[in-house]
Amino acid sequence: MERILLLTSHESNSRLLGETLGLHYEILYAFGEQDLQQPFDLGILDGPSLRHLESAIQKRRQVEAPCFLPFLLVVGRQDWSLASRVLMKTVDEIILAPVQKIELQARVAALLHARRLALQAQHLAMHDGLTGLLNRHHFFLVGEQEIQRARRYGRPLSAILLDLDHFKRVNDAWGHAAGDQVLQETARRLRSVLRSNDLIGRYGGEEFAILLPETSPADALVLAERLRKTAAEPPVDTSSGPIAVTISQGIAEFNQDTPDLAALLDQADKRLYQAKQNGRNCVVGVSHEQDSASSR
Repeated sequence: MERILLLTSHESNSRLLGETLGLHYEILYAFGEQDLQQPFDLGILDGPSLRHLESAIQKRRQVEAPCFLPFLLVVGRQDWSLASRVLMKTVDEIILAPVQKIELQARVAALLHARRLALQAQHLAMHDGLTGLLNRHHFFLVGEQEIQRARRYGRPLSAILLDLDHFKRVNDAWGHAAGDQVLQETARRLRSVLRSNDLIGRYGGEEFAILLPETSPADALVLAERLRKTAAEPPVDTSSGPIAVTISQGIAEFNQDTPDLAALLDQADKRLYQAKQNGRNCVVGVSHEQDSASSR
C-alpha cells in the first residue's frame, strides 16, 4: 500500500485528509523535520508547514533524485503567492482550500501514478531485464562505492566472477527460450544464497559478478561452494524439460594496491579462466602460496 505523509500544521486539516485518503492509502503523520526521513510516496502540506519545512523538503527530494518524490500543497488564497514561488521546486501540485474530496483524490491518484512510473523507470535503468539482477552499469556504480569504503576503512572485500558452463550448448540443444529460463532460475538461486548487502549483477551473457563486503577470500571460497551446489541441484525445469546446470567461478581479493573494481574483476576473471581449464564446475580461489581449486 502506498504511503502518504501528512505535514499539515492544523490538526483539523490532517484529520480531514486522513479520513478522505485513509481507505486507499497508508497515512503517516509528521510532527517535525525528522519525520521526512521515513519512507513515503507522497507528501501533503499546507502554507505554515511549507514555510517551516521548505528547505528540508528540498533536501529530501534531492536524496530521492533522480526518482520522483511528489509533494502536494493545500493553501488558501492568502498564500497563493507563496504557492506560485515554490511550484515545481518544492511542490508539484497545488489545491486551493477548502478542499473538495473528489479533486483531492484525483490529484493524489495522478501524483502517485507518476511516482509509480518513475520507480519503474528507475528499476529498469538499474536492473537487467531478464534476470532482475543489477545490470553491468549499475553494478559498477554501486561496486565502486564498496571499493572506496573498503579502501578507506581497511575492510575485507572479495569478488566472484562466475560463468554457466557450456551455456551455448543449452541454447543450441533446447532453444533460446529455455536458455533464458535457465538464466532466470540460476540468477534466482544465486541471489537466494547471498546476504542482503552483497551485490550481484549480470556481467554479460551467461556471466555474473558478485561483490562481497566484509568477506575474506577464505569465506568467499566457502560461499562459492554453496553457490556452485545451489546452482546445480536440482536441474532447472524449463519449457523444454529439465536442464542440468553447472558453474565455474574465480575469486579475487581487494587490497590497497587494487586500483578499482575493474581491476578486481580482472583478477577474478583470470581465476575463472583457470577454473574452466581445470575442467569446469569448480572454484578457483586465493591461497597464500598459489591459486587453488576446490572442485566437485
